[in-house]
Amino acid sequence: MVTPDWLKKIDVFKGLTDEQYEKIASACGEMNYKQGEFVTRKGDPSNALYILAEGACDVKVELGRYSQFTVHQLNPGDVFGELGFIDAKPRSADIICVRPSKIVVLLRDELMKLAEDDPKLGFTLIMRLTKKICERLRRTNEQFQNFYLKASVVFKEMFR
Repeated sequence: MVTPDWLKKIDVFKGLTDEQYEKIASACGEMNYKQGEFVTRKGDPSNALYILAEGACDVKVELGRYSQFTVHQLNPGDVFGELGFIDAKPRSADIICVRPSKIVVLLRDELMKLAEDDPKLGFTLIMRLTKKICERLRRTNEQFQNFYLKASVVFKEMFR
């Protein structure tokens, strides 16, 4: 069961009131996954925000028809699913458990009800999720730049 004390350790929830922690904890559910199981697949509907409580998961994107690339590994305390949670568009990546994992699930509709009742809570969470998205976008930009630099060196060497 998700407790307010556990939520206090998660970055996107830090600094809320005790009452807000209680409300969020009561809206959360938990799911257990086996190693190799998908939490979400690219294209799935986006109706929840996830927090990895135990285990580890890979975030994978497709590279062509038969290949995948691990963009990031999620560890306990990491939040994921925030893109679809905010814009309600289909999932943009596969999330696969690389170890048995426990995942906390917060349904979008449940959080929207909480945000309607407590607009300050809603604003705080949206700002924190937006910050998380910005951090991930910056990391992705850095990965792309590093890849591009390495690829350009290889291509230059190939065509000398």
